[in-house]
Amino acid sequence: MLYALLSLSPILLALLAMVIRRIQLSAPKALFLSLCLAIVLALFVWKMEPAALAAFGVLGVCKALEVFFIIFGAILFLNMLRRCGYMDAIQRSFSRVSPDRRVQAILIAWLFGAFIEGTAGYGTPAALAAPLLVALGFPPVAACIVCLIANSTPVPFAAAGAPITAMVTAISSDLTGIAAWMGIPAEALEDLYEYAAIATVADVVPLKGENRILVKEGLKRLRRTKKPGLQALMNACGIDPEQVDSYHIGFII
Repeated sequence: MLYALLSLSPILLALLAMVIRRIQLSAPKALFLSLCLAIVLALFVWKMEPAALAAFGVLGVCKALEVFFIIFGAILFLNMLRRCGYMDAIQRSFSRVSPDRRVQAILIAWLFGAFIEGTAGYGTPAALAAPLLVALGFPPVAACIVCLIANSTPVPFAAAGAPITAMVTAISSDLTGIAAWMGIPAEALEDLYEYAAIATVADVVPLKGENRILVKEGLKRLRRTKKPGLQALMNACGIDPEQVDSYHIGFII
């Protein structure tokens, strides 16, 4: 319990330093204090070697840069939409679909927000969808609440699947653990092997590491698949399901 509290203390320090009125430090100063506390704990409580600490520090910087570039892309995308006038076009399109605010909330907060979450992530859907709702006549607080609630659903698939990729790496591709974390039955992921094999061979994701295992298992299941859509696809391409391999996926399908 003590070690759990100590591990949480840098985060709590940063939050309290920014929230408590008598202190109320800026975010850079609060985070710097949090970093100093984390370094002290790593050196004197967990006895971490300085070289290892420096290595993890560099890793943290690299991870922060990944987040920075994703958010930078989202903000750039938003500014491009505004400068080109597409935000107004999107607003008019959504307003024409239905005057019912419930339908507008579903279309903008859930569907449009899920799309932005999948491409950018890191809270950008709320930053993009909430102004659209406000422009359609939603109260600002209600628009923020709806967008934040809606943004809780697609989080596992955010930033082109970055959370799932991290989780797969952490738990060694345990489907049961991944499914529990995503809030869906493990059997649902079992049904995706064929599609994962097709997507990987078709260069949607790199064919390396654990993806090779997914392709190998997916091809096995593709040869005996009972899914009507996949059967029709192979029949239309003139492929014998029992002989399908990576060549058929990459160059025929």
